[in-house]
Amino acid sequence: MAINSREKGKRGERLVVNVLNDATGLLWRRTAQVRGKNDGAPDIECLIELYAHLWVEVKDRAGWYVGCKPWRDAWATTCDEAYARNKVPVMVWRVARGKFAATVNIKNAVPADGQRVLPFTTDDLLTALKVAA
Repeated sequence: MAINSREKGKRGERLVVNVLNDATGLLWRRTAQVRGKNDGAPDIECLIELYAHLWVEVKDRAGWYVGCKPWRDAWATTCDEAYARNKVPVMVWRVARGKFAATVNIKNAVPADGQRVLPFTTDDLLTALKVAA
């Protein structure tokens, strides 16, 4: 049976939204539901000011690990899109069946001097949000 990548992406985004809503007690939503995908919006946004500055992208791919080429490419794109909008990049990605991890920068402020920032990955989404916030 062929895998519909668009439907798989939607399922991954819905799963992450539900996890973030439950874990934080705050309101998160998929942006495609309200803006469509051509608005230059992240995959997920928080409607509460505390996390409104985060650019959250969800990648539901099998077989990724920190540092592999697809992971590096996705992280670079997430950072480029976030920094272009003065947001903090967060990439939530599937590491195993049913298990997601989140990557954020250790230095969460947008680098004004162009210095490279190091990514930090954890399977605890709340820890990632705290680092990013």
